[in-house]
Amino acid sequence: MAAAIATTATIAVPRLAASSSPILRQPTSLLFPHKKPLTFTTSSSSPHSRLHQPLKYSTVPKISAVISVGDKLPEATLSCIEPSGDVRTVPISDFTAGRRIIIVAVPGAFTPTCSQNHLPGFVEKAAEFKAKGIDAIVCISVNDAFVMKAWKADLKIRNEVLLLSDGNGDFTRAIGCELDLRDNPVGLGVRSRRYAMYIKNGVVKILNLEEGGAVRTVSISDLTSGKKVVLLAVPGAFTPTCSQKHLPGFVDNAAEFKAKGIDTIACVSVNDAFVMKAWKADLKIGDEVLLLSDGNGDFTRAIGCQIDLSDSPAGLGVRSRRYAMYVDDGVVKILNLEEGGDFSVSSAEDLLKAI
Repeated sequence: MAAAIATTATIAVPRLAASSSPILRQPTSLLFPHKKPLTFTTSSSSPHSRLHQPLKYSTVPKISAVISVGDKLPEATLSCIEPSGDVRTVPISDFTAGRRIIIVAVPGAFTPTCSQNHLPGFVEKAAEFKAKGIDAIVCISVNDAFVMKAWKADLKIRNEVLLLSDGNGDFTRAIGCELDLRDNPVGLGVRSRRYAMYIKNGVVKILNLEEGGAVRTVSISDLTSGKKVVLLAVPGAFTPTCSQKHLPGFVDNAAEFKAKGIDTIACVSVNDAFVMKAWKADLKIGDEVLLLSDGNGDFTRAIGCQIDLSDSPAGLGVRSRRYAMYVDDGVVKILNLEEGGDFSVSSAEDLLKAI
């Protein structure tokens, strides 16, 4: 008989990939251990709500209230991806000391207002800002550096605006501008309030701070009940291995999985739904694989597959371990779970051989 598991354990079946997390010894495990169905999201927009309780942790100095005119910016480290593909870390002081800077922050890359109105406005007005003596315009978001690079390419931004990742939200927390969107079904989690500020030699001179669409949700039970499903998870959309090898392998082998009776292939990542939509478009994926956002990491934590990448300079934070599983009527039959950042047992070819 299949057994439900505690949410702190990793769901498991006897497979090649071992886990350092507690695992069950039963041959099968229910995919959804909660009575309440967990929810994924796949697209679009929703109103923002203001953070009521400040977060209790930060890796940088923290002020007691929202930053204001006259305050000096706290030190923190942001990041971006170089043309070479290397991650570059950028301390706040490096681009503000002795300079006149515009910093614009957005709740999320690829989100509608940020992509259609807010950031493009600064791109279009870059020459006018330069004429007023502005040395640089910087856009910050609590997205990882790979997503910010992809967003820059999507909007065809050249050097008008520098896009920087505050992936772990350290800078955003340090200036008191967190925005808690964890109740938003799009899976945005804790992000930054929208603002634009003028900085002179590291000191805030002007601060314009904002107060805080249709979304389709997919419950795990609806996705898997009475069906044969392949579920793969990746640490992050737009990251190299996920984009070049892991997900494309399942797209390329979709027909082979269908021939084995698989009803659906779904890819899960702890990214928001806007990023997943953009990633799907970037990889030119049709209906071969369903891309789903576990933006707040609820499902990933429930099955014990979270991995803490907060130390990554790309700002990935807490994500999902890489895996591929075969699920039959909501029960895990095969689980190929990777250790750390490996990609050795969870490929489409590996799973096809095992089914």
